Amino acid sequence: MKSMFARLNALVALMLVLNCVQAQPGSGIETLPGWPEDQPAELNGEWVKSISDLLDEDNVKQIIQDTNSRASVASQIESKSDFINQDLQWTGAEGYLIRIKMQKATGSGQVWPLGAPEFIGSGQNPHAVLAAHYADNTLVRPPDPGNVADPDSTTYVWATVRPGIFGYKRLMYTLITPPTAFLVTQRAMLLASDQKFLAVIGEVNANVALENAVKKMGEQATDATIKARYISALQSIKEAETKISTIDAQLATTLQRQHDAQGMLGTLNALKGILSFAELLDQAKFLFPTDTQVWRATSVKDLVDAIQAINQQTQASSDQLKQSEQQAKATMSDSIKTIRSGMSSSGAPQGALENVDGMPSTPPLPSTRVIPTILK
Repeated sequence: MKSMFARLNALVALMLVLNCVQAQPGSGIETLPGWPEDQPAELNGEWVKSISDLLDEDNVKQIIQDTNSRASVASQIESKSDFINQDLQWTGAEGYLIRIKMQKATGSGQVWPLGAPEFIGSGQNPHAVLAAHYADNTLVRPPDPGNVADPDSTTYVWATVRPGIFGYKRLMYTLITPPTAFLVTQRAMLLASDQKFLAVIGEVNANVALENAVKKMGEQATDATIKARYISALQSIKEAETKISTIDAQLATTLQRQHDAQGMLGTLNALKGILSFAELLDQAKFLFPTDTQVWRATSVKDLVDAIQAINQQTQASSDQLKQSEQQAKATMSDSIKTIRSGMSSSGAPQGALENVDGMPSTPPLPSTRVIPTILK
């Protein structure tokens, strides 16, 4: 059975590389409702309300062969069920990820859990939660003496709140077992180094958690003034986010223009005695196709003056934009503190408090643009 898992994992790894970790039509990897179409479905089992029943399924018995070990894992997960339920209620996340790492006895080959189940956190899908975890956690627990780590047998539990009879919501569990678990791990490890992906995930989690927290506190609040304060704080956050997004776009353009101006000034200083004025002017026109002062230049001095003016203008503009962004972020930070304070006094779990800490990312750094060779 293990050799079959190894072959399946190798096949999945090959598919991962060839398909850039995306589910392809006809691959057998379906898409979950509400997920982007390019996200692979990772939940390959039925939903069960009892974690003990879930871990007693045949495919789990093939991995965690010892009955007492399965019972111990189930008990540890069950003991955290209230915490997971509260976390999901406060964060509004789709689910909560639990990882069961495995180790193998070098002599008998029997597989055992490697330590206690790891409660990774909540989020929109398993691989996104795991990617954020990998980005912040590098420590790895070694196997017990006489054992070796068995990553091929790693299994995940995905917990979510699902509607039951008469619309009553309850905590349900499903398994992510090999070889699908291997795909989740590999995808998360790749995405852990993708800062853009992590920033987007952080902002999505924060926005969902803030909306959900304000809704929950509004339902609990008996004082209309307190309820209005949280709603106002959320509105301030949304307005600040919009403002910051606009500023970031303007700032990215301004910083790129300043970077181009400084680079052109260096070119003029280094090559003004080597290249002709016409060649230098063509390069400046490529970088600043809409600047009238550049196009009107009739000498190297005119060109230098025009580029220096651009450099000074962009410096002043970027300083002003940065100041406006700092003010918007300060407003957002104060509003987040207001909501966090309400969540803390209302008994929100730590995971929910951490989720609402997301702040917008900074604009990308300017890049050096390649100026085409000017032939005369």
